[in-house]
Formats: sequence, C-alpha cells, structure tokens
Amino acid sequence: MAKDRSILETLRHQLATLEGRLPETLQTPPVSAPAAVSQGPAPPTGTNQAHRTNTLSLGPLNGFFQHGGLPSGNIHEFYGEQMRQSGALSGFALAVLCQQMKQKTGKVVWVCERSVSREVGLPYGPGLLEFGIDPGRIILVQVKQSAELFWALEEALQCTDLAGVVGEVAQAQRVLSLTVSRRLGLRSQGSGVPLFLLAHGSSSPGSSAALSRWWIEGRAAGPAHMPHRDQHSPRALLGNASWQACVDKNRQGTRGRKDVEWNHAAAKLVSRTPTHSVPLAERTQHRPMVSSGAGQVVALRRPTPSGRDYGHSQP
Repeated sequence: MAKDRSILETLRHQLATLEGRLPETLQTPPVSAPAAVSQGPAPPTGTNQAHRTNTLSLGPLNGFFQHGGLPSGNIHEFYGEQMRQSGALSGFALAVLCQQMKQKTGKVVWVCERSVSREVGLPYGPGLLEFGIDPGRIILVQVKQSAELFWALEEALQCTDLAGVVGEVAQAQRVLSLTVSRRLGLRSQGSGVPLFLLAHGSSSPGSSAALSRWWIEGRAAGPAHMPHRDQHSPRALLGNASWQACVDKNRQGTRGRKDVEWNHAAAKLVSRTPTHSVPLAERTQHRPMVSSGAGQVVALRRPTPSGRDYGHSQP
C-alpha cells in the first residue's frame, strides 16, 4: 500500500511539473519510490541528465531564463496571432533553429500539414542559406492531417541523433491537446531533442506541457551592416529581419518582451537597431502650397492666318 502511494505521488509531481502549475523554485522533489524504477518502458539509449541542463544561447533573450539560455530537451511553442504573420513567425523560428544546429550536429525533421504549407509555404533552400542553415540537414515531412503530424513528431523525438524537430500547425487550440503535449514533452525530455512547435493563426492557445510559449510579431527592418562589396545587394537594401519576441509562458524563468533582429554576418540574434528610414520623395507638407508665379495673368498670342506666330499682335 505504501509503495502504491509513493508511485502515485511521483506521477502527480511529474504531471504538475509538465503543466507548469508549480513554480520551478517551489517544486519539491518527488517521493522516493524504489519499486517504480523497474516499471514502465526503459528510457531511450543514450539518455542522461545532461540533456535536461543543456541551454541554447539566444543573445539578448537569454536573460528570461534561469540558466542563461533556452533549455534544450523540451517543447517550445511559437505563436503568430494571424496567418499573415507567418513569415515573421517562421523567420524567428529559423533564427532559433540556426543556433540549435550550430550547437548540435545531426539533421532536423520538419513536419507540416499540407493544408498549412499551402497557406504559409515551405522552407526555401536559398533562404535557409541566408540564415546560415544547410538545407541538406533538413528532412521535410508533409502529412495530410494533424493526427499524422503528431505521430511523426513523436517518432522523430525518439531519435537522439537529431539536432531538433520542428512542427507546423494552424489554429493550435483546435488540434493540440494537453494529452498530446504531455506525450511529446516526455519524448523530448527522454531524448534531449528539442521540439519547436510553430502555431500559425492561433490567437487563443490552450493548456499545454510546453516549457516556454512565445508570441512573435514582425518589426520594421533595421539597417544592415554589410561589407562594402555587398552594400548594394538585395539583403542590404531590405535590412535585417526584426521581431518583437514576447515570452508569455516560462517554467524556468520570467516572462517579458524584447525587440531583436537577425545579424546575418554573425548569424545570431542581437538587440534591434533603431530604423533609419529615408523618404524617397519629398513629403507633401514640405512642399510649397502653390508653385512660383501662380496667380499672374498671362496674355495669349493670337495666331496669324498662315498659322505662324511672329511674336507680335495683329490689328
């Protein structure tokens, strides 16, 4: 009877931790249950405690987390309130993914529904190279429905050789349940492979076991600091991609928001530089109300019978 109670207390503690109902500083260690060690499936090969303590450096966003970086081996959700913000959402996710791929070798499994890819598009090889991501390390998987998507994500998270897993959904509040989120979280924690879940057009997220939840909005691009030879390239004219990143949920740190941009030369996130927009044409309010000479009476010359105008009036 005592052993069963210990197992029950351990399970309750694990569920409370996944749901984020207990602050990290107040979480008490679970009741020891030696009998529970031999129960349940064995952890994946290569699993160790170091997977749970690895962090991912996000530059100016590191201050939101207790360990000075985004914790690896867990679920991180990135939300865009409207479908038209999918470009900004995908761009920020690629910036985070680039840091993960520099830190860990291996490929990345990118899973998306076909209905979502028709709306937001697919990863573009030359665009990935601009972010410092090798397209050859991306394994793209397209599925027909959300059930297949979550099955593919769960299977991919069991592979410890992957650098990361990305999933794209639309209106996450309709397809992502707490039960599914818990299953994905346990797989990610067991293998140490992070899951970056992109939720397009999701204005009201439901309960999930994600460690962090982000709201991403695009911002005006800042000036791109490029070498002299590249100052007239399309990337220099467009400027650096900029976002406002709002941490709405954080089980290992604090919430907050910050404006950041992508530095292409250094391939990392930096604090956003103030924009220096220059108007291409003079604005209307800076011009004179009327042209010079307006209001003067000008006499028209009468044409001659032959159609020639000799510069003098005819009687």
